[in-house]
Amino acid sequence: MEMETSLDPSFCKTVDQAIAEGKKVSMITYVLGDIGEAKLKYILSSILNKVGRFDLMEMLYTAAKELIVNSTKAAIKRIIFDELKLNIHNEEDYEKGMKHFKNNLSERKFPSYKKTMREVGHHVKITCSYRDDKLELEIKNNFALIPIEAVRIKEKFLHAKKYDNLF
Repeated sequence: MEMETSLDPSFCKTVDQAIAEGKKVSMITYVLGDIGEAKLKYILSSILNKVGRFDLMEMLYTAAKELIVNSTKAAIKRIIFDELKLNIHNEEDYEKGMKHFKNNLSERKFPSYKKTMREVGHHVKITCSYRDDKLELEIKNNFALIPIEAVRIKEKFLHAKKYDNLF
């Protein structure tokens, strides 16, 4: 049984007002916990209800959460490289760091990095905006991609293009 996380009424009021006025809605997270997930669901469902497309909720929420998890991993990766005193821009260090990262990180460990992410200033910003015919969802870190990350993301998008339809 899923436990419902209650949101602060002032948060809901602020989101509702922004959506009614057609403004962008943003939130910042370090590690998306239960409250962050509830806020994200509230924002997305409110926008989708406003434009009469709640049928897209599950797909949009799943995609958003996947992107947020990937952004969080990128931030944690930088923390791990710093802890190991590895240069993320050096190819040899990058390979060493990625082996450690892949062998030692699971989503269960994310919360243990929340404090460090806050201390070093790494966060994930989620921004939603809409018009009647378009919804934009932006998931963004506050640091630049390194070239190897950009190449890997491009490869993933090229692979995804092979699929004509999500259904």
